Amino acid sequence: MKAQIILFAIIAMMRLSNGTVYVGGDFSSYIASNGSRIFVSAIGELLTSDILQLGDGVDLQKQVSAISYLPQAPRCDRNCSSTQACLVTCVPGSDPALFIGGSFTIANGAEMYRISRITNGSMLETDKGVSNTVYSVQAHETSGIVYYGGAFLDATGVPVGSVTSWDGKNWDQMGGGVSFPSTCDASGTQPVRRG
Repeated sequence: MKAQIILFAIIAMMRLSNGTVYVGGDFSSYIASNGSRIFVSAIGELLTSDILQLGDGVDLQKQVSAISYLPQAPRCDRNCSSTQACLVTCVPGSDPALFIGGSFTIANGAEMYRISRITNGSMLETDKGVSNTVYSVQAHETSGIVYYGGAFLDATGVPVGSVTSWDGKNWDQMGGGVSFPSTCDASGTQPVRRG
């Protein structure tokens, strides 16, 4: 018997080259291969016949709508001067990281506003998050920069206009973003009209 998601849907899915599959969405439980109901809150690793929850999941009635992965998340330093562009220096990291976005405000039992990084099974805060729902996440493997698109206007107080990137220390305004009420799909960087 295969696992069956109940109570809503899978919205985001990512399959890694090693066959690992991560799922995110608007679900709070599933029927396990042994017939029992297992509670999993919106994010998990899809196993052959079950779903393994990542961390403590996210708050109920909220969803994970985007997932991206870095096999070795780099550690980055950003140096800026008032007259020059910023220089970001990254060194290879040792731990893989899964980046998620959605409508949640609680992840792993702590306040995390709509974005989180999952490393070694722990859900970690990414600064103070963004002001509204994230629809897309894309991690750039070489630089380690993570791009977010959605219906938000700021990231930890930085005005960003529906699209931003995080280099591990700072948010980038990316030229001011796109005009609201559009949202941005960071995987394709095409504005999507919501109406």
